[in-house]
Amino acid sequence: MIRSDDGWRGVLCGRMHMERQEKRKKPGKMLAIAVVLMIAVSAMLLFILSVVMYKMALGKNVAEIVIILVYVIAGVIGGFLMGRYMRERRFLWGLVAGAAYFFVLLAISLAVGGGQMKDMMQMFITMILCLASSMIGGMIAPG
Repeated sequence: MIRSDDGWRGVLCGRMHMERQEKRKKPGKMLAIAVVLMIAVSAMLLFILSVVMYKMALGKNVAEIVIILVYVIAGVIGGFLMGRYMRERRFLWGLVAGAAYFFVLLAISLAVGGGQMKDMMQMFITMILCLASSMIGGMIAPG
């Protein structure tokens, strides 16, 4: 038996489908926010490191360890934000955030260093740290 309101069901379902499409996540905007936040956290922590090194006369080895921790902390924060926002494939979105963060760091490093890379192994290690820590951040984000 055909009811008279069956025609309206298609209209209502079409409207709900359009509303779902409008609510789709826009990862580009959130990725930009996450990378800016990662850079801001890095800058803040590196500033604190420079003040502590100046006041306490810490050695180069301590500074290198703290810089690695800065990369990891920033990566976890960015990956967590992307994973929490996207909710699906969180590890992958964390990895994307880490890659974007690494490329921003690389660009800054090339700009400051006059366009030359000094140590390829250190760059590779930094890339692995950025990717792994942000991927972990994405995985621990609530789904």
